[in-house]
Amino acid sequence: MGIDAADFRNDGSLGIAIGNFANEMTALYVSQQAPLQFADEAIVSGIGSTTRSALTFGVLFFDYDLDGRLDLLTANGHIEDEINKVQASQQYAQPARLFWNCGRRRRPPLRGGRGRFSGRPVPPDGRPRRGRCGHRW
Repeated sequence: MGIDAADFRNDGSLGIAIGNFANEMTALYVSQQAPLQFADEAIVSGIGSTTRSALTFGVLFFDYDLDGRLDLLTANGHIEDEINKVQASQQYAQPARLFWNCGRRRRPPLRGGRGRFSGRPVPPDGRPRRGRCGHRW
């Protein structure tokens, strides 16, 4: 699945976000004091439980709100177009999610956002399905 790495805390620590399959949360490994030592901070950062149900194909650190802190975008969608016939909790088209980095002002540093990135499910390849396009970027 997708992977991206960045200094999202602006403190020199490396954060590695890794998208996973459905029913597995997106991982957020953050470098620790020792070289090449990382801890998964997905749960404490607030992205763990929010991303557990999605199948995440892509992750991207970028400064969505231009505040100097990198936010995290996840692109989601299942590989099986009729997955809901086998797993009622899963859908082929799944919403992208934007996690806003609020810095050290509050904990957790990343939190689930609402808005045009998270509101409407789209197929994982971004193509219109059955003549209807929910892709409004």
